[in-house]
Amino acid sequence: MRLKLGSMMPEFRKVNPQWNDGTLEMLPSAPGTLRLLFRGNRLDNLEMLSELPIVELIFDRVELDDLNIIAELNLESLQIFSNTAINLNGIEHQRNLRHLSIRFLSENPCSVSLTPLSNLPLTRFTLTNAAIDTPIPSLPELENCSLDYCAGIDDFTFLLNSKKLNTLELNACSELNLNTMPPLPIKQLSLRYSSVKNLSALNKLHNLRMLTVSEPGNLDFIRDLKLTSLTVINSAKPLCLKPLINSDIAELELINCPLLTVEPLAQCENLKTLNLTLNQISDITPLSGTQIKNLFLGGNPIRNLEALTQCRLLRQLFISQCPVSSLEPLSALPLLKNMKIEKTLIYSLEPLTRTALEEIWLSECPISDLEPLTKIRSLKKIQLRKLPALQNPIPKSIIAKTTVDHHE
Repeated sequence: MRLKLGSMMPEFRKVNPQWNDGTLEMLPSAPGTLRLLFRGNRLDNLEMLSELPIVELIFDRVELDDLNIIAELNLESLQIFSNTAINLNGIEHQRNLRHLSIRFLSENPCSVSLTPLSNLPLTRFTLTNAAIDTPIPSLPELENCSLDYCAGIDDFTFLLNSKKLNTLELNACSELNLNTMPPLPIKQLSLRYSSVKNLSALNKLHNLRMLTVSEPGNLDFIRDLKLTSLTVINSAKPLCLKPLINSDIAELELINCPLLTVEPLAQCENLKTLNLTLNQISDITPLSGTQIKNLFLGGNPIRNLEALTQCRLLRQLFISQCPVSSLEPLSALPLLKNMKIEKTLIYSLEPLTRTALEEIWLSECPISDLEPLTKIRSLKKIQLRKLPALQNPIPKSIIAKTTVDHHE
């Protein structure tokens, strides 16, 4: 296949004279198929490639008049990276197209009309940094849809017939009004960094299990949802966590909210993963005795970890930018496997010798001695970065397990 394609290149360049400085790369593909990546300059004619079993094309900043250039091909996947607006006319001929990704790389959103997508059998559609200037057509086979950094999404009725839709991402989009959201079957919805009106309209999404939102104002909207995973990023004021009590949520991320207390979380019996990065929490006592397995505490004024002695199921703990000085409470945790300790006041690793730790990351802490790590027989991976107080070289018995990051 490679030889045949190579033999066609001289003639291909003749019919595409403005592509002289462009490049073509064959990507890994299934036997009997081709995936091709075109880079740079202008293409006018791909007709001679129609005899090849091309299933995917990727255009990386290639100038195209429209997509009639691919009319003779039978594509399953098409990816377009462009610095300028593109004309999708001609894509309607791709009756076997399943995956379409369009990413505008310009500083400002590029205008695009999606009308030519009507009736295509797309199962996955990604659009990034676009100004959508016509209604989005119905895409009944859609399973995964990502519209990121887009403007002009003012009506969600185009999804009305998308009965197979599982994942919807609307990240960093402006002025989203969820009132027009039909009762979709989606299980995952991301509204990360998007300006959203009326989150209570999500109660129509009866299958929704995983949700990401930014600056929600409050969490009252989750009372009518059956979420198992919730991520909240940014809040202008401390969020009230009472709506979380007795919820089904197993994975909870509350990032930069800025929380002062986690007391309601003591009544979240299903909670297994908790991310409290960038809050104002100083007391984690309410977490004592919970079933949490993964805990992230970065960027909080937490001074001691005593409450964790009763978190017997804890497997993963990240402590970063916290004034914690002792790891002693962790010595009682039999299942602890993974730790990241960064920018803390911790100076001794001795308490960890009584754990079954497998991986540890140490960075910017006043640790002077790594000898305690030699006593942890279960330890498989050690990563070190910026430990200025370290007085002795890395012990020989753990050198093979250790990676030192020298980057600033």
